[in-house]
Amino acid sequence: MSSTNKSKDGSPSCWICLCDEPDDDGKLPVRDCSCRDDSAGYAHLSCLVKYAQTKSTEILNNPNSRSLLDVWRTCPNCEQKYQHDLALDLSNSLVAFVEKMYPVFNTPMAYLAMIAALQTKIEALFMDSFHRIDFRLEGIKTANRSLALIKEMKTNASLVDELGSFEQIIVDREGMAYSQLGSFYTLDRTEASKQKAIYYCQMSHDTYKSNGTLSLQAAKTMETTIKMLKYGRSEEACVQQGVAPMRELYKKRVRESGMDSTDAIFAATTLARALHLSFHGIEAERLLTKYLPISRRVHGEEHSITKEIEQVLSKGTARLVVLECGGRFQALRYEDGGDKCVLYGPLQECNYIIPLDGATSYTVDSSSLLIMNATPVVCQGLVKGAHLNGKLADIRSYDKNKERYTIYFEDTKLKPVAVKKENVRIVFDLPDAE
Repeated sequence: MSSTNKSKDGSPSCWICLCDEPDDDGKLPVRDCSCRDDSAGYAHLSCLVKYAQTKSTEILNNPNSRSLLDVWRTCPNCEQKYQHDLALDLSNSLVAFVEKMYPVFNTPMAYLAMIAALQTKIEALFMDSFHRIDFRLEGIKTANRSLALIKEMKTNASLVDELGSFEQIIVDREGMAYSQLGSFYTLDRTEASKQKAIYYCQMSHDTYKSNGTLSLQAAKTMETTIKMLKYGRSEEACVQQGVAPMRELYKKRVRESGMDSTDAIFAATTLARALHLSFHGIEAERLLTKYLPISRRVHGEEHSITKEIEQVLSKGTARLVVLECGGRFQALRYEDGGDKCVLYGPLQECNYIIPLDGATSYTVDSSSLLIMNATPVVCQGLVKGAHLNGKLADIRSYDKNKERYTIYFEDTKLKPVAVKKENVRIVFDLPDAE
């Protein structure tokens, strides 16, 4: 199929109906996937819905429902998932389509089709729920609805004889529903929400684990999430029990699908986010630097995953510091042989590098800086540990009473050490990996 169409005046045309004018709902062709070019992949929402309805009718009796979902959430041209408002609009249309096809839930397939549709909507809501509280609330409501349907299906006496052949799918859907609930609660940083997140993630883990080896990887993923939530990002236990499984999952995706696959890109992004939160700054920066051009090539410049990589990489390379008198700044360079440091700021306390009003450049004594965790540094001036001088490491913690940083070296053969403030220097540009 051809996805590139332009009208005579150069505006993009719908690849389905070939019209560039508003549809009957007054909406112009839209695009939010990984299609490139000025005109590729544009379509009216109404045309996409009709296209998906036609395709769905052909495959609706597939018990897995996986192909059915792909029709509604994946662009048939670039074969990447829709994003943001377009993904949510299509998922709502999917729910309405299933409701029309199954006005009464009297078979396992009817239940599972609706549960799958609701979970597709949850995925679309979660995509933008970091900045939209209303999306979080709607996501929690929708996830609870899917769980209620699963419970209703499992307790429906008239379906007992039929459920056996759907056991694997039911376990996957129930585990996913609990996992999705936990994900929404992790976005609210209150202690009460954290405990709810742990509870639902544990329910997800137990559900997957009840299925034995068939859902083993999903159970391990939830186990990792629970440990990350319980231990907190500053604990070494979080590193060993949380990041390590994500690292293994990333390696598995590369082995199975290759570095350029969407699965590997997503796994790398997830791993890098966990590495950054656990203060593995060097490993996170190297991984994201490698995957940013890959994501731009595979997904495109405007894709949400590409944007996320850019955001995490931007923060990771900012070399953030705090002054003894207060305020967060970006360290730019050393001067006077390292005795002075040029800063920019102050910056807002958020996940973006956003200057506050009046932000400007400052030159301060390097001794007045507190270097933030995850920042790459090298040792200097060590006498007893002279062999560590010049070795690349990242900061994992700071002991205010002893005025020492705990640093972990990129060379894992070297043991972590606690060093005085004057014995570390920020590395502004990572050298090539050895």
